[in-house]
Order: sequence, then structure tokens, then C-alpha cells
Amino acid sequence: MLKTKIKPFLIIAFLLLTVIFLVLLFPYLRPDSYLLDIGERTYLHNKGEIIIAAKESFLPFSCGLEMSLGYEIDLINLLRSELKADIKVIHMPWLVAIDKLNNNEIDAISGMRITSERKEKYHFTTPYLPISHALVLPVAARDVVGEKIDPAAFIKHNTIAAHESSATMETVIQLEAREIVSISSPSEAISLLQEKHIDGWVENHQVALYFLYNADLENEHLIIPLAKTQGEYAMAFSPENSRLATIFDKALRRLIVEDKLLLLDKTWFGMVFPRPQTSPSPLFTWLFWGG
Repeated sequence: MLKTKIKPFLIIAFLLLTVIFLVLLFPYLRPDSYLLDIGERTYLHNKGEIIIAAKESFLPFSCGLEMSLGYEIDLINLLRSELKADIKVIHMPWLVAIDKLNNNEIDAISGMRITSERKEKYHFTTPYLPISHALVLPVAARDVVGEKIDPAAFIKHNTIAAHESSATMETVIQLEAREIVSISSPSEAISLLQEKHIDGWVENHQVALYFLYNADLENEHLIIPLAKTQGEYAMAFSPENSRLATIFDKALRRLIVEDKLLLLDKTWFGMVFPRPQTSPSPLFTWLFWGG
């Protein structure tokens, strides 16, 4: 009698676990979410060369000889491999890139921050990198203002550096810093901090991480994200290139699922940034994508 009662219970438990498993992994079971269909492959082949603009000399996103290194370059190389496409990267000033995209002289811009206004003009892929502005301080600042630092209040009462003609400078101005020092590079800001000529420095979070990490100074500084400055980088395509945007979106989603962007984070910033998509386990990846 006991065995008879246990069997229905085990069957119900098994079915319930199976349903939960399928619900949680449904996004990964949909081939159309990440894999290109025959029509998309044909379109990509017939398209030929795809031209993507990237920012000119923007460490750590593009740097090195002829801008051949950087986070964006590594990302595009991954997309080139994933799509098996002929992709050409051209580095240019930001406003020139915008003008060329508006005139359909290029196919896309890499590393564009998503805004509501831009969404009305361009087709964006899945965001691939969360970004924000951050306040950089020496660890010793805790001895002065305490463990819990209010970054907005700190900026208002201290001398703060920011890059000239930048979004971070606009943030410092809006927060009414006591004194503002204009800098031309992150390296200059780090030197001013070490020499105690400034109290803090406001920078793109990833840029600050990159420079401190490469100078082996990340443990000597605090990096505090600033509220209401969060955003996301994505690739932007013109409305006429909506189908190409969909193709790149699929490739990016697969890179996210396979944790390849987390490896890029670790390589360039020394830490990883969470994405909204949850990656499947290595076992799931091995079972469904062959490792």
C-alpha cells in the first residue's frame, strides 16, 4: 500500500520539476532567440562588407596602434567570428560618426549610450555593457568623512576633477562642486589625486577601473557610482538597417548567454558587470550547444 502511494507522489514531483526546468530555461530553448535562420544568413552573405564606426581614441574602448585594441574592438571581433561576416571598423570623431549614420554612409555605431531620444532615431541592439559615472577617491578619504560617503555631498564640498567638455564634467557642474579642475586624461587625474591637488575625480566607471587597474592602484582608491547616471551601451543602426540590427542582436544575445562578455569585462576592467539576461549553467551550454 505504501509503495502505491509513493509512486503517484514521485510522478507528480517529477512532472512539477520538469515544468519548472522548462519554464526557467525557455529563453535558451528558443532557437530564434540566438540562431540565424537561412534568410538571415543569406541576407548577411549578400550584404557584403559591414561598416561599423567606433569612437576615436577612447581608452579602454579603443586604443593602441591604429585603434586595434580595446573593449569595443574585442567585442566586434567576437561578433565577426560569431556571424562569420565581413566587418570593417572605422574610428572617427563622435559627431562625424553620428552624421555618417544619419546619412547611411555607415551601417552602425558601436558603444552608443541608449537614451529615449535616440531610441526614436535608431535601432538598438541588446545592451551589452552597463555604464555609469563614478566618484574616485583615495581610500584615506574614509578617515576624514567616515565609512559611509555621500558622493553628491562630497562633490559639493570639495575640489573635483573631470574631463573637459565631457558628460562627467556636466555631472560635476550639476552637483555644484566647490571647485572644478579640468583635466585632459585619466592619468592626469590620478596624478593630481596622488599629489593631493584635488579631493576627488568623476569619471566613467569603466574608464576609472581600467586606469586604476592597470596602474595597480585599484586597492588604494574608492570608486563610488553616482546616482542617476546609470546607462547602457549598445550598437545603434539606422532605421533602414533594422534587419541587420536584428541579426547583430541575436549574435550579442548568444555572446551574453555564453558568458563571453563577462570575460571581456574581466580582461579590460578587472571585474565583471551584471547583465539583465541570466546565463545558463556550463552543463546546459554543453548539452545544447556542444560546449
